[in-house]
Amino acid sequence: MSFFKRFFSGKKKKGADSARRYNLDETLIDIVSDMAARQGRSEEEIVAELMKSGLNQQGLEDRLWECWESLTAKEKQTTALTCLGYTNRQIAYLLNVSPETIKARLRTVSYKFSLHRFQVRTKSDLRLLLESWDFSRWDIGAQR
Repeated sequence: MSFFKRFFSGKKKKGADSARRYNLDETLIDIVSDMAARQGRSEEEIVAELMKSGLNQQGLEDRLWECWESLTAKEKQTTALTCLGYTNRQIAYLLNVSPETIKARLRTVSYKFSLHRFQVRTKSDLRLLLESWDFSRWDIGAQR
């Protein structure tokens, strides 16, 4: 049995303190095995790389969420509408504030996200950073 199958099947490796239990289907096991064969690498290397990548991604998502939670309700609303593609003028109209207020909020949002090394400097940076997030419930423009 390969390391990969042992690891995900829950069987103990010699000296292991406890069994590992994961629900993993055969398709995923086959995919990793195929990747290893195509790349001329061991399944162990592929699994380690995938796990490291997944953990890094999760860490990124956690830091993004921390940034989001640091925003005020108005900053969140402005950010969501920005990510939905609205212009500053459109957002200002929807929120019944001036375009300058929107610019000021976005500067603050940019600052808060940049503090966490995301280097958000522009609206397009912000949109790119949060592109996988679903802001549809924030779309007050579509509700009008």
